[in-house]
Amino acid sequence: WKAGTMTVSWTTPDGSENGGYIDPAALSYKVTRYPDNIVVAGAATGNSFSESIAEPAEAATYYYTVEATYDRKTSAPGTSNRVVLGASAPPYSIDFSKVDNLDDVTVINVDPGSKGFTLSGGCAYLGDDRMLEKDDWLITTPLRLVPGTVYAVTVLASSQGERYPEYVEVKCGSTNTAEAMTEEVIGRTKVSTAAANAWQTLTGYISTDTERTVFVGVHACSPADVYNLRVASISGSGAFASSAPGAPSDCTVTPDAEGARSVEISLKAPTVDYDGNT
Repeated sequence: WKAGTMTVSWTTPDGSENGGYIDPAALSYKVTRYPDNIVVAGAATGNSFSESIAEPAEAATYYYTVEATYDRKTSAPGTSNRVVLGASAPPYSIDFSKVDNLDDVTVINVDPGSKGFTLSGGCAYLGDDRMLEKDDWLITTPLRLVPGTVYAVTVLASSQGERYPEYVEVKCGSTNTAEAMTEEVIGRTKVSTAAANAWQTLTGYISTDTERTVFVGVHACSPADVYNLRVASISGSGAFASSAPGAPSDCTVTPDAEGARSVEISLKAPTVDYDGNT
C-alpha cells in the first residue's frame, strides 16, 4: 500500500498442477480482497492488480487471494501477505483462545533457525530451543493514543511450571518491526507459574505528550534451554488521566510494639502528577 493504492503481484505459473502444458498468455486471474471477501477482478491479466484503498478510521488487516484460470480450469488460491491500515483507539484486546490463527498480530522470529510463535492450545505458544535464546515478538495492530491519558497494557503469560521460568518484556514503537520496538512498557520480567495453564499478569503503562500511533510488542527473551512460553492475551486500555497524582513513596508498615493486632502505615504523599508536573 502506498499513497492510497494497494497493489498485489504474483508470478506466472510455469505449468499445470500435474505438470501438464499450459499457455501462459491464455491465463486469467481472479483476485479477491479480504477481510470483506469481495472479488475485485474476475479475469485479470498480467502479473499485478492495483486498486484505491483509503486509510480506514479504525485498524483493518487487508490481504488478497489470487486464483489462476486456464481452459475453464481454476487453480487453488494463492494468498498474499497482510497489510494493516488505520489505527484503533483503545480499548484493545486479543484473546488467543478465541481466534483461529495469528493473523491479527505480527509474528516475528528474529532467528529463523529457532522456533517461532504458533497458535496452540488456545494460546500463542513458543516451544523451547536447546541451543538458542528466545528472540520472538507478538506485535499488535496500531493503536491511536492521545495526550492526557495513561494507557495500561496487560499481558497474561505462563511458563511450563516453576522449574522452567521464562522471560518476557513489552515495548512499543512506531511500526510493527522488531527494530522499532524501542520504548519500554514492561521491563524484562520473570514468568514463573505453577502450571502451564496458570497465568501470570504483567502490566505496564504508556503515556504520550502528543497524539501518536504505536504498535505494542510482547518480546520473548528467555535464555536457551528453558521450556515453553505461552501467551493467553494482550490488552490495552485508557487507565487514568496523566494529571492524576503520582505514586506515594517511602511506604512503611510497622507492627505494634506491644504485640497488638494492629500496624502503623506511613508514606510520603506525592508532590507531582504522573507526568512529573507539580
